[in-house]
Amino acid sequence: AHQEVLKGVLYFVGTREIAGQEPDMGLWASVEQGIAALKGAIGSAAS
Repeated sequence: AHQEVLKGVLYFVGTREIAGQEPDMGLWASVEQGIAALKGAIGSAAS
């Protein structure tokens, strides 16, 4: 679960670093999927 959380964080931070800004709407759907995966991973880790 921790690996999934780390991947989600790295993906979001990496997207910001590469784009030099918040992800545009084209990437935002992917980021939202990452956030959903983060929440799922955190939820499963907490249970």
